[in-house]
This record gives sequence, structure tokens and C-alpha cells, in this order.
Amino acid sequence: MPNPTPNHLPSYQLNRWAKWFAKDHRFHAFALEQETLVLFDERQRKHNLQLLSIQPGIGIESGWFWDTLLFTQTDGGTLRFGGVDKEL
Repeated sequence: MPNPTPNHLPSYQLNRWAKWFAKDHRFHAFALEQETLVLFDERQRKHNLQLLSIQPGIGIESGWFWDTLLFTQTDGGTLRFGGVDKEL
């Protein structure tokens, strides 16, 4: 099964992810644009996120993420959030 994209996920789930992971000290704002999560960094650069994936070797057990969460941007770049420990 291919990785889920925002088009296949309910808006409330994407909104919930936005609230959790936009709290990173490097990112101070977020927005939702046509089911794409947009993070703004300290330089007001936009990071458009389309896919949510877990770095190879990182697992999910009992509904918890941990270690590194990897977001793939629409331009092919990635954003990594370390020390993630969020309940699903």
C-alpha cells in the first residue's frame, strides 16, 4: 500500500499533526492549504508537506511515535523532528 497522502486522510487528522509538530522551536506557524500542511520557519520560508513517513528502522508500537519523525516536502526535501514522543 502506498504512503498515505493528505488527499486520502481526513482534514482533522492533518490539522492535529499540524498542531503537534509545528510546535518545534524552529517552526512558529502553520497553515493548511488544500490539504497540504505548510510550516513556516524562523526566516518565514514555507515548507509544504505532502507525505508523512517514518524513517527506516523506526517503529510504531502501542500508538506511540518516537525518535525521529521524517516529513517529505512537496519539493522533495525533508524535515526531521527528533525526540518525538506523541500519542496518536
